[in-house]
Amino acid sequence: MANDAYFFAWEEGRRHSFYFSRARFPLFVSAGEDYLVEPDGPDHCRFTWRVGITPTVMGRAGAPLSKRLFRSYFRDTGRYFDAAQSLHTR
Repeated sequence: MANDAYFFAWEEGRRHSFYFSRARFPLFVSAGEDYLVEPDGPDHCRFTWRVGITPTVMGRAGAPLSKRLFRSYFRDTGRYFDAAQSLHTR
């Protein structure tokens, strides 16, 4: 599957924002993501991850399943960051 992403914000170590300018996804027409890392005290940071999609007709019909998949995806990503943080704070 070939996809082209257009990055409209690239601040190394702080922010990456993009949208797909060409993609072939059966469940959505367009998608974009925004990653933001902000200081939150001397030894901490806050990571904010925003995702937006415009679903196709098939994507809207499968919304309940898609919501569960995305929830699982974000939960797993949170676990990954928690595990990585515990490695760095030993």
